[in-house]
Amino acid sequence: MTSLAKKLGSTLKSQSGNIDTDQALSNKDIIGLYFSAHWCPPCRGFTPVLGEKYNELKAAGKSIEIIFVSSDRDESAFNDYHGSMPFLALPYSKRDLKEALSSEFGVRGIPTLVLLDGRTGELITTKGRNAFSSDNVVAEFPFDSYRPLFGKGASLLEQLGETLVSQNGNVDTKTALAGKDAIGIYFSAHWCPPCRGFTPVLGQKYNELKRAGKNFELVFVSSDRDQSAFDEYHASMPFLALPWSDRNRKEQLSDFYNVSGIPTLVIVGADGAIINKNARGALSADTVVQDYPFHPKPMNDLSESLDGINDNSALVVLMEEASTDVKADVSAMLLTIATTERKKPVTERRAQVFFTGCGGGPVDRVRSGCGLPSASANSAPTMVILDLDSRGAVYKPAPEHSNVTAANIEAFLDAFKAGTLERSQFS
Repeated sequence: MTSLAKKLGSTLKSQSGNIDTDQALSNKDIIGLYFSAHWCPPCRGFTPVLGEKYNELKAAGKSIEIIFVSSDRDESAFNDYHGSMPFLALPYSKRDLKEALSSEFGVRGIPTLVLLDGRTGELITTKGRNAFSSDNVVAEFPFDSYRPLFGKGASLLEQLGETLVSQNGNVDTKTALAGKDAIGIYFSAHWCPPCRGFTPVLGQKYNELKRAGKNFELVFVSSDRDQSAFDEYHASMPFLALPWSDRNRKEQLSDFYNVSGIPTLVIVGADGAIINKNARGALSADTVVQDYPFHPKPMNDLSESLDGINDNSALVVLMEEASTDVKADVSAMLLTIATTERKKPVTERRAQVFFTGCGGGPVDRVRSGCGLPSASANSAPTMVILDLDSRGAVYKPAPEHSNVTAANIEAFLDAFKAGTLERSQFS
């Protein structure tokens, strides 16, 4: 069985029944994995287009196969939806394989079309929708223009290319980043209101770090729609930028760092290793100089940072109406536990991120989404575990562990890790 077949299982589903995976994928130049669901309106809009382009490529003699990977809510919906598609599907019952594929390719939203090299199994792009939206998909096959400019182990210089743009013109990337021990990669665009709100703050913090003598650099990676918009927006920034014309590299950097929305700020070291993949909160803080080079904190308050809350299991203690002394005591207690947990290997951690909710930020939204009552004066702290990446899962402690004490937090984490807690849905 090929390596890709191992990821997909021994059989796939065609319109006429099951088919051997190796047989179905044999000698294919391109294999697409189509993450979609009938309940998703953008999916229903794109699926007919994908089917037409697939048939067009087949009629032109191109060696391609596409596999539908379903996020439908039940097998009946899956069968109805797949019935409209001319290509194969991962059997709906293989939920474990579906989750593994979504995780491997960083799928954060649907529809997503991942294109793979059928001969090697290597990733070409996770932005296959762009390729299949082309008016001349046959001419673009086998999508060489989408193929990676750099691989998983690429250095930062390989990722960013030979040239960057400063306010005074082009600069050599190697020279510009020489001696820097932390580099920020800033994904943004002028048309994005949250970006326009954050960019001036980022510029101020960048200048503050420079004045403090920190060996720091920032590189703006633009999602602007044309060169003119890029030029105008970059003129407001005191830092460097990837050339706007290098759109293929921009897309691949977005894929490489799993950017699902903007603004996104990633901090990497000189060796390209990720220091902090969600650094907006860190670069907004009053303590930006002291916090350099922005390693993720073991614990954050919801009002300061939401880093990691959507992608990881998160223990949250809500205490917005508690007294100042209680907030301080619980925060110190949770920080101790979070710090200990952070020192463990990722696979051994009972929760990946930790938050307090002392007031401000999305505390009300967390309460309502978890089905918790609104806070009242002198409310006791309340804890929950959010696992939003697992289809919006929420867990609450057993009644005997509901009081927020160090022992009860430990018991809550142990029960979550053991899988003995009752799951509810974030709404």
